[in-house]
Amino acid sequence: MSRLSSSPSSASGKAKVVRSAPRSCSRPCSRFVPSASLRLTPLPLDYDDVARVVQNAIADACKNSTAASSTNNAAPSVYEIEIPVGGLRNVPGDVEGNVEHNLCMGLIQRFVATFEASSNNCTGRRAPTDVRGKCCVLFPDKTELKVATSGLVAGFRQGAFDFDAPFPNGAFDGGRCTYLRDPSVFTEVPQVAKFLFGGGASGTKQEETIAARIRDDDAAFIVAYPSVNISDLTAALVELPDAIQESSSASRPVITVNAELDRIRSGYYPAIWTKFEMDELRERMKRVDAIAYLHNFKGSKPAALWRVFDEPWQLLRYNPDGSTTLIWMSEPNEPMPSLQRCALELIPKFWASPDRTRVPKD
Repeated sequence: MSRLSSSPSSASGKAKVVRSAPRSCSRPCSRFVPSASLRLTPLPLDYDDVARVVQNAIADACKNSTAASSTNNAAPSVYEIEIPVGGLRNVPGDVEGNVEHNLCMGLIQRFVATFEASSNNCTGRRAPTDVRGKCCVLFPDKTELKVATSGLVAGFRQGAFDFDAPFPNGAFDGGRCTYLRDPSVFTEVPQVAKFLFGGGASGTKQEETIAARIRDDDAAFIVAYPSVNISDLTAALVELPDAIQESSSASRPVITVNAELDRIRSGYYPAIWTKFEMDELRERMKRVDAIAYLHNFKGSKPAALWRVFDEPWQLLRYNPDGSTTLIWMSEPNEPMPSLQRCALELIPKFWASPDRTRVPKD
């Protein structure tokens, strides 16, 4: 992956959002009445809030993964974290690509800095006093790993500012860092890979290298922004979980961060060129659950689709005064509404609710 430019991350990371009024509502929201015990996490105010929300959600997801893996050789649970960087009201593409990656590194650093507290819930194989080797962060390739562990010096390629390494020396109290793939002409051209190695876009050779980087003391795997191409997504959603399943009878969760999985959901990639890979990815997407997900809708009716693990999906309206209003909520365990449905149906339908403390019926 080529890195041509970068810039320092935002010092505060503050988002221009204030907390909305209490979310109790006396009318049904999306065909059911929320009970008093229903937990709804409010939209984060800033990236400190994001770090706390993600930490708690990771702990809950890891407990769920442990319960689901009671059967030997169970497939690893795969989770998604999708949080805009550079501002909590941003959308993908608002920030230049390499800058997005740098900011995403800092975001990952914020919630893995105390990952040892959550990773004790991932498996029962460790004593609580063991604070190393609990989490493995995989960057897309060796170039991104080098930036994460060594930083960048100001100059022609970097720009006017230094970029400090979020993970110096590739280790932190909650685990270690490595890379997901080592791209080459043989693995980047699907036809060549299939002819030489067999299998999908990355070939059997790539699967072996991923398996070689998995350790027995890794309790969870966090994959940083595998969104550049289909080979990255295939490695994160197919090859890595398969390698984990083959390496141990214990299921260890895979957590993708800003993988832009909505591209798979929406059919962004042309199936005519990537039919084999997309068929497999769509099948694997059925198993992906969201740990924390925030997608913003811009325009004359700004809104946000927000969800935290094991909670309903929330659609919130951004008000002119900076507050947010809950305008739609899914039923418990209801699948994620498509972004197209949110933009074309739900937001126009529920936008003009006159009473901000209530939510209209679906």
